Amino acid sequence: MLDAARAVFSDRGYAQASVEEIADRAEFGKGTLYNYFPGGKDEVLRAVLDELFDEVDGLLAPLLDGPADGPADGPSFRLALRDYFRRSALFFYRDPSVYHLAVRETWRLWLSAESEGRDHLVERVERSAGALAGDAERAVAAGALRPLPTRPFAYAVLSGVANQVAAREVAGWPDDPEAAADETAAFLTALVLDGAAP
Repeated sequence: MLDAARAVFSDRGYAQASVEEIADRAEFGKGTLYNYFPGGKDEVLRAVLDELFDEVDGLLAPLLDGPADGPADGPSFRLALRDYFRRSALFFYRDPSVYHLAVRETWRLWLSAESEGRDHLVERVERSAGALAGDAERAVAAGALRPLPTRPFAYAVLSGVANQVAAREVAGWPDDPEAAADETAAFLTALVLDGAAP
């Protein structure tokens, strides 16, 4: 059901999608869908976004589980961060529809007057940011990062890939997602860890 819902929301957007279309694509009756998701389309979208956040959090897990030792230009933290940027960029470069779904529907919820969906989204973002901020605190303590506010650092890391993928959206999707992910990872790692100063 969630695969079908993800496809429908990706193709048509939340506003144009219907429970009937999701049920048809999943080859279930509409009643069956409501048995699993009594809140209807809103609840289905939250479940789809939760699944997407779980996938993105899975990309973050090796960075969080990796060693936070050595200086920022040493192998451990820098390589783990670069690998995270690469995995994340590749995740979206390989399937632009996932990026479109994530951006379109998370921003719609973020700006919505409907508090339940917005609050749920904020909780998911804060969970990821909190985990990464904790990792950054360990990196600061180990000397892999200079002392800095770790929550803003986490937001910069998490938003870095989204911003670079958005730039690719404007310039055109890469023909070679692997090479584009390498380029994105190298740029973001240098920007986040070294800054833009000469």
